[in-house]
Amino acid sequence: LLLVRKVLKISTPPLQADPSLERGDPLTLKAYLPVGVYDKLQALQEIRGVEAEHRRVTVMFVNFHDFGDFIEKLAGNRPGEMRAESREELLGLLDLYFTRTHRIISDHGGVLTRIDTYSQGDKMLILFGAPVSHEDDELRALHCALEMNAVLEKINRKNRFRIWQRIGINSGHALCGDVGGSLRKEYTVMGDDVNLAARLMSKAKPGQILVGENTHLKALGGFDFSPLPPLKVKGKKEPLQVCSLEAKRSTIATRRGARSGEVTLVGREKEVDILREATQEVLSGRGEVILVTGEAGVGKSRLTQELKRLAEEKRLGGFETACQSYGGSIPYLPWNSLLQELLEIDPEAEKREVIAKLKQKLSRFDNPDWYPLLGSPLGTEFPDNDTTAPLEGKLRQDKTFQLLAGVLENRLRSSRFYIIFEDLHWIDEVSHLLLKFIIENLNDSPLLLVLVSRPHESLSWWKRKKPRLLDLKELTASEAHHLVESLLKTDKPPEALTALAVEKSQGNPFFLEEIIHSLLDSEILVRNPETGTYELQGSIAEINLPDNIEGVIQSRIDLLDETSKQVLKVAAILGRGFSFEALKVIFPYSVSEEMLENHLAKLSRLDLTPLDRPAPHLEYIFKHIMTQEVAYNSQPFEKRRKLHQKAGEYFQEHHRHHLASAYEVLAYHFSRSPARDKAFEYLFLAGEKSQRSFANKEAIQYFSAAEEVWEKERGCLEEGQIGKIEALYRQRGEILKLLGEYDSASSDFQKLLGYSKQVGEKRSEGQALNLLAEISWLRGDYPPALKLCSAALELAEDLNESSLRALALYGLGEIERRRGHFDVALERLGNALELFERMKEESSQARTLNNIGISYWSKGELKEALKAFQEAMEIRRSLGDQPGVATALNNIGLIHSVIGPAPKALKSFTEADEIFKQIGDTRSRCYCLGNVGFILRTGADYSAALNVYLEALAVLEKIGDELGQAYTLNNLGDVYQDLHDLESAFAYHRRTLKLAKKIDDSELISEVLANLGNDQLLAGNRAEAEKNLTESLSLAEKIGAGQMQLKALTGLLELSVTSGEYEQAKGYWSNFEQLLKDQDALEYLPKAKLCKGLLEMDLGEVETAEKSLREGREIAERTGNRRVQWELHFALARLYRQKTSQVGDDFLQLSSDELKTARVMVQETAEKISDQKLERLFLTSRGISTILAAEEKPTPANRERIS
Repeated sequence: LLLVRKVLKISTPPLQADPSLERGDPLTLKAYLPVGVYDKLQALQEIRGVEAEHRRVTVMFVNFHDFGDFIEKLAGNRPGEMRAESREELLGLLDLYFTRTHRIISDHGGVLTRIDTYSQGDKMLILFGAPVSHEDDELRALHCALEMNAVLEKINRKNRFRIWQRIGINSGHALCGDVGGSLRKEYTVMGDDVNLAARLMSKAKPGQILVGENTHLKALGGFDFSPLPPLKVKGKKEPLQVCSLEAKRSTIATRRGARSGEVTLVGREKEVDILREATQEVLSGRGEVILVTGEAGVGKSRLTQELKRLAEEKRLGGFETACQSYGGSIPYLPWNSLLQELLEIDPEAEKREVIAKLKQKLSRFDNPDWYPLLGSPLGTEFPDNDTTAPLEGKLRQDKTFQLLAGVLENRLRSSRFYIIFEDLHWIDEVSHLLLKFIIENLNDSPLLLVLVSRPHESLSWWKRKKPRLLDLKELTASEAHHLVESLLKTDKPPEALTALAVEKSQGNPFFLEEIIHSLLDSEILVRNPETGTYELQGSIAEINLPDNIEGVIQSRIDLLDETSKQVLKVAAILGRGFSFEALKVIFPYSVSEEMLENHLAKLSRLDLTPLDRPAPHLEYIFKHIMTQEVAYNSQPFEKRRKLHQKAGEYFQEHHRHHLASAYEVLAYHFSRSPARDKAFEYLFLAGEKSQRSFANKEAIQYFSAAEEVWEKERGCLEEGQIGKIEALYRQRGEILKLLGEYDSASSDFQKLLGYSKQVGEKRSEGQALNLLAEISWLRGDYPPALKLCSAALELAEDLNESSLRALALYGLGEIERRRGHFDVALERLGNALELFERMKEESSQARTLNNIGISYWSKGELKEALKAFQEAMEIRRSLGDQPGVATALNNIGLIHSVIGPAPKALKSFTEADEIFKQIGDTRSRCYCLGNVGFILRTGADYSAALNVYLEALAVLEKIGDELGQAYTLNNLGDVYQDLHDLESAFAYHRRTLKLAKKIDDSELISEVLANLGNDQLLAGNRAEAEKNLTESLSLAEKIGAGQMQLKALTGLLELSVTSGEYEQAKGYWSNFEQLLKDQDALEYLPKAKLCKGLLEMDLGEVETAEKSLREGREIAERTGNRRVQWELHFALARLYRQKTSQVGDDFLQLSSDELKTARVMVQETAEKISDQKLERLFLTSRGISTILAAEEKPTPANRERIS
C-alpha cells in the first residue's frame, strides 16, 4: 500500500513507533506476525527462533494483477496526478480486497506469510498446516480458494475496474521454519511440493484454481473438479495430473460430539461367565484365583472393570492394587496401599496412631508386639522391640508373611471380597513370594484373587497352580465388527469402515478405538442427521489414512505448546525410554532444569511419556512406540544427527567403566551421527556381542550397518578399524550359515576371499577357501568343495600354517564322510584332530570329534561313535558352547535311538531341539526334528512323525539344503511304507534316490535302494525287490557302511524266508550274524530275529524259533520298536498255537495273550492315525488285517486260522 501511495502521489504521514510495541504488548505484536508464529516465539524464547520441522502442509499461491492498468486510467490525462475522488476509490478497492481476502484466509485457519512482486502483478503465499496444523487442511484450503474467488467476483461487480487472481494449490511434506539473517527473519516453507503449488499458479488462467493430485485425493467427494490434460511444469520430467476446482458439493454432515460412558465389553463373553461363576463361588464361601493375561491394549483392565461391576451387583466388596514398572526392586510396593486399606490405616496419620491401630488389629489373632514387622509392607519403618529384634533373614520374612496372611484371614472372617493385582509382570520378588504364600495358606478362605499380567516368565508358577486362566487374545473379525458398532452406537456401520478398522487394528481393541475416533475427528466418518447412520466421505480405497495410529498420535502432539513439543522431540532421540539426566545433557537449548522437569511432568500427566522411575533417578517412557517415532521423524535430518552424537558421547562417558553393557545404545546413536568412525566401531562390537548371545538376527543387522559405513566412508576410519572388515565378513557369514541362508553366507565368504587377496592376507584367504568349501558340502555339492579344500591345503603347506592345514584336512574328511568313504574320512579327521590337539584349539577338537563319531555311526561301530560324541560334549560344556552341546546331544540321542532306551533318545533330541531353537540354528534343528521323527516312527506314532518330517522338509527346501531334503524325503517314504501307502512310499523314495545321486551321497543311495527293495517286496514284486536290495548291499560293502549292509541283509532275509528259499535265507542270516561281531548296532536286529524265527518255524525247529522270537521281542521292547514288537508277538502267538496242536492245550493261553497284545498294539496305533485314508490303508494291509482277523481261542474247526 505504501508503494501504491507513492505511485499515486498520496501523502504519507511520517512513521512513528507504535507505543504498544515499545511496551511489548503481546496482542499488538501478535497482529504483525503470521498466526501461530507469535506463540512459537513466545514459548521458545530460549530457543531464539522458530524451530524447523518436517510437516505435511497444504500450500496456496495466489497471483493478483491488473493494478498497473487501472492506475494509468485513474491518472487521467496527466500522468502522476489523480483526482482526489479517484485516489480514494483506488485505495478503497485495495483495502477492501486485502481486508476481505485476509478475513477469509483467517476464517479457514490459513496463514498469509508473504506478499511479493511477480512477473505479472503480485503473489501471496498462504499456508494450511503450518505453523498450526488441522486434520483437514486440504479441505480448508479448497474452501478458502472458492470463497476468495466468490468474494472477488462480488468486489469486481461493484467497481469500475477489475482485479484478477489465479490460484495454485498442492499438498505434501515441507520443511517449515524461519529463514533470514540477524536483522530480518521470515517464517516460510520449502520443498518440492511447495514449488509445485507455485508452478500450478503460474499455469492457471485468471479466475482458475489448479489443484495438485495430493490435494485432489484428499478432497474427493466434497468438491467438484474438472480433469485437465497432464500438465508439463518446470522442474518435473513427466507431465503431472492436475485438475481445476469448480465448486463445493452440497453435503449434510455433522461432527461427532464427545462420547460419554464406557464402551461395551465385546468378545469376552466366556471370560465374563468365568468371572460371574468365580464371584458366586466366593459368595458361597469358596476361594478362587483368576489369572488374566494378554498383550498391551488387548483389554485386560477393561475386563477387571467388568469384574468390579459384577461384584457390585452381587454386593461383593473388593480392593485393587497395581505393580509399578520401576518397582521390581522395591519390596512390598504393591502391598503398601492395599494393606493400608485392609488395616484401615490413614496414610496421613501420625506414626503413634498407626502403631496403636496395628496393635489393635494384631491383637485379634496374634501378639500385638509383632507390629514392627508390618512397617516395610506398609511402606514405612518401625523400630524393633524385644519381640522382633531377634528375628533375622528368613525367619523374619516368614513371620511377616504369617502376619499378613493373618490380616487377610481376620478380615475375611467378617466379609468376603476380591483383590485385583494389576501388572503382575512388574512385581518385586518379595511381593511375589508373599502372594504365593497367601495362595498356599488361604486357599480355603472366601477370597477372590485376580492377577493381571502381560505374558511373562513369572507366570509359570501361577499356571502350575491351575488357576482359572483367562488368556486374552486379539478380537476376531466378527468381534471387532461388534466393537465398531458399540463405538458408533449403531448396528449398521459402513462395511468398508469395518474392514478398514479390522485390518489396521489387527483385532487390538485399543488400536481399533483410536482408529475410529481418528476417522470421526477428521470428519472422514460422519453421521447423517436425517438417517442417524454413519457415512464415509468418499471411497474407502481412496481415503489417505495412516497404516496405524500414527495420525492419532500426531494430532495429540500438535496440541502441545511449543516448548513441550520440543522436549518430546528431543526425548524421542534417546529412544522409547529415557532418563532426565540424559535429556538434560543433550537438550540443545538453554533451559533451566526446573523448566525441563515441569514440561516432562506435563507430558507425563498427558500420558504421552509417563514416569517410569521416580526421583532421584527420574526416568520416563513413551507410552506408545508410535509417539516416539512420530516425534522423531518430524525433526530435520541434520538436527537429529547432531543430537545423536551428543547422546552417544553422553552414554560413552556414562558407561565408561562398563562400556560393553552399552554397545547397543552406542551403536544406535553413533550410527545416526556424523561420527562415522565411532559408528563403525560400536556397530561391529554390538554385532559381536549379539553373536555371542545367539541373537543372530540382531547380529546380522549390526554387522550389515557396519559394512555400510565401511563401504561409504572408509576414509573416515582408522587403520585398525579397516582391518576388522575381514572379521565382519567371516562372523556374519558364520551366522548366515547357521541359519541355513547359504547364498548370503557364500556371498560373505566370497567378499572375505576377495578382500584377503586384495590386501595380501594369505591366512585369511585360506580360511575363506575352507568356509566356501563348507557351504558347498552343506549343499551336497562335493566336487567344488573338494577343489576349494585342496586349494586351502596347498596354501597351508606353502605357508607352513598348522591351523590352516588342520581346517583343510577337517574339510576333506567331512566331504569323504558325506560321500560314504568312511575309512578315508576317519583318517583325514584323525589327522586334523591331532593338529587341533597340538594347538589346543578345543572348539575345533570338539567339532572334529563329532564328525569322527558320525563316521563310526555309519560304519555301525556305535560304541566308538558314542565315545567320540561324549568326548565332544565334555569339551563343548567346558567352553560354554551351546550350539556344540546341542549337536552332541542330538548325536548321542541318535545312538540311544538304536541301542535304546527310546525315552533316553527322545530326551536328548528334545533338549537339543530347544537349544537349536533358542540360538536360531535352523538347519541343525531340522536334522534334530528328523531324529525325533525317527523315534516317533519307531514307536508307531505315524501322524506325529509325518508332521515333524513335513515341518523339517519345508524349512530345508527354503534354505536350499539338498542333503537334508534327501534324508527327510527318505524318512517320509519310510513312514508311508509302514502305513502301506505304497504309492506315496515309492514316490518319496524315488525322489530321494534322484537327489542322492545328484549330490553323490553313496551311503544314502545304498539306504534308499534298500527302502525301494522293501517297497517292491510289499507290492509283491519280488524280482525288483531282490535287484534293489542286492544293489544296496553291494554298494554298502564297497563303501564300508556297516549299518546299510545290515539293512540290506534284513530285507534279503525277509524276501528269501517269505519266498521259501530257506538255504539262501540261512546264508543271509550267517552274513548278518558275522557283521554283528564287528558292530554293536541293534536297529535291524529285532527284524532279523523275526525272520530267523519264522525260518526256523517253517523248518519245524520250534524250540529254536521260540528263542529267536523272544530275543527279538526283548530287543524291540528295549529300543522302542513297536512295529516289530507286534509282529514278534503275533509270530509267538502262531508258534504257541503250533505247539498247542502238537502237545495239547498247555500253550493255548500263551498264544491268546500274545495275540491279544499284538492286536491291542495295532489298534492303539490305528487310533493315532489322523488321516482316514492312511488309517484304512494301514488296517487293510495284509499283515495287519491278518492279526485283527485271528481268533484268540480257536475251536477245533478253526484251530489253524491264526497262521
